[in-house]
Amino acid sequence: MLSDYSKSIRRLTATQTTTRKVEESFTAVETADVCKFAQTEYARTAVRLIGEVSDGFRSLSKNEFVQVRDYLMVTTLFENTARPGPLEYCLLDRFCRATYVKDNDQYIVIVDEHKTTKHQGPAELVVNAQLYHMVKVYADVIRPEFAVKSEKHLFIKENGERFPHGTIGRRVAETFQHAGVCTEHRVTATSILKLFSSAADKLSVHAKRVIASHMKHKTTTADRNYVLSLNARKATSAHNIMKSIIQGATDSPKGSPTKASTSATKAVQSDDEDDDVPLKDLKLKK
Repeated sequence: MLSDYSKSIRRLTATQTTTRKVEESFTAVETADVCKFAQTEYARTAVRLIGEVSDGFRSLSKNEFVQVRDYLMVTTLFENTARPGPLEYCLLDRFCRATYVKDNDQYIVIVDEHKTTKHQGPAELVVNAQLYHMVKVYADVIRPEFAVKSEKHLFIKENGERFPHGTIGRRVAETFQHAGVCTEHRVTATSILKLFSSAADKLSVHAKRVIASHMKHKTTTADRNYVLSLNARKATSAHNIMKSIIQGATDSPKGSPTKASTSATKAVQSDDEDDDVPLKDLKLKK
């Protein structure tokens, strides 16, 4: 009895999870949506405030502090396709000891703790020189006016304390709403993550591995979470094979043994070749 109940629960949760993933795929964030954020009045105002603080013209109110902080967090997040965890756990000391890569004019901030540290090691937040200098103004000038003395984390709430575990991701959705981007649906850290992973699916195996390594998850994780595009590709391949088989049977002379067409044979052979290929590497053959 208990076993049947457990199976029912698993079936129900599996259906709900699949439905959620498909719905998320239909309302996926587009690259253009992310690019719009930097052009909004919200973002331009945040950059202007940072410049005014840097020049010593003024201090920020709490609302202005929140706007500047959220702008920097969201920009860092989508430039790194990172989960909110690395931003949540990023330490001020680690930011101050960022490594500069001269060839690319970028800075790398190491984050010791995040969701997949045990299996993937420390996360790296990579920022260009312009973004780094804005975060530096935040860290050196803006943050000290709001942070409590004992606080070690780089990004803090307006009360001066670190973000509670698992809450920093909410700032992403609220920031995009305030900026007026994608107001018809929520832009979350997960939807941004899926945007880059879905795009990476079209790249070479090596490129996918490089991106997955930086995002601190496996390529199989991306495949499992972006089932819509993968299933569509596989369904199209299967349909073409079946169509070739049917056409071969229809075109056979009456009374003669039915023989699959050459295209069907090639399609089946092609399918056999892909039997041992992971789903993520499956490519349609024209």
